Amino acid sequence: MNTLAHLFTEYRPVDMMILLLEILVLLMIAGQVGARTLHKRTVNKRLMDLFYAMAEGQELQAIAPHRTDERSASSGKWRQSVQEWITQTGKMLERSSAQAAISFIHNPDLTLTHPSGIAAPSEYESLVVRLNNLRGIIEHPDAYF
Repeated sequence: MNTLAHLFTEYRPVDMMILLLEILVLLMIAGQVGARTLHKRTVNKRLMDLFYAMAEGQELQAIAPHRTDERSASSGKWRQSVQEWITQTGKMLERSSAQAAISFIHNPDLTLTHPSGIAAPSEYESLVVRLNNLRGIIEHPDAYF
């Protein structure tokens, strides 16, 4: 007990300054660790949401109607489901990252031609492109989030 009292009664101002600097350094390190942990949790939550979106898209891909059924009612409902999935996933990405939203919508297969020469891509092709884009976003979360 005597030693502890001796430590705190006979200190120099320099000792107190060094102690304060050490405490500040420790607080800065704790703040950085906390910020990094929070960022990782946020990215992991976003990735989990993207995994669910990917699963929904893959399910739509798996139940795609055959070309012979293009004019059936189920085909129209499927096309609408694909468009809703693209819209919902795009909005989800917009809320978290503009870069991810832009990458999701990007279609690298479109060529630069006269507007009258562009044929509308089918919903299936659009779905596959968006799934590939979403896979790229999931594989490189640090670049987007």
